[in-house]
Amino acid sequence: MAVLTNGSLFWRSDVRDDLLRADLVLPTLSSVSEETFSKIQRPAPGIHVAQVVKGLIQFRKEYAGEIWLEVFIIPGINTSLRELEGLRAAIEQIAPDRVQVNTLDRPGTEHWVRPASPAELERIRSALGISGLIPVEPIGYELTAGAPMTPEWTDAVALVRELIRRRPCTLDDIAIATGLSRREILKILREIQISSGIQESTEERGIFFFCPE
Repeated sequence: MAVLTNGSLFWRSDVRDDLLRADLVLPTLSSVSEETFSKIQRPAPGIHVAQVVKGLIQFRKEYAGEIWLEVFIIPGINTSLRELEGLRAAIEQIAPDRVQVNTLDRPGTEHWVRPASPAELERIRSALGISGLIPVEPIGYELTAGAPMTPEWTDAVALVRELIRRRPCTLDDIAIATGLSRREILKILREIQISSGIQESTEERGIFFFCPE
């Protein structure tokens, strides 16, 4: 079982305990600066990046499975030397099995979000100390051919946004309701996270995603 998460609740021991059964956990950490973290992640009130990092470090100590840490790159936002040095220090402490340096492959819904070029991604990999060791996997936003109800990417984003605005949903809930794959849903959730914010909660059935009004 693989779990995709923004990592904001890893400071809670009950959340970490629930994830110990997973084979693979894929959290996101795109900045260790409070201001930048808030701009990119749009966390729920009371969530701070320091507690997120501490939670990820603690989870690594408790969890025997694989952790693939995603660093979501937005040029001009989390690409300064100070930002990258902070991320590198955090990555060394978290000690994930893999680091995925990702970016949009087209402009986002916010004017300040733009894709990083291959050259920028390579510079960032080098700054993070992982150049040549871990493959960069840029996020693509193309939809799988034949996905129902989603002739356009913007329609798919609007569909998922409306679904999680009405009620909290797991990835499986969204997949059943929309016909999208889990990979496509993850990409859409990232876009919604950047544009308007997403809240997460861990319940008995798994991680629920909710887009507040």
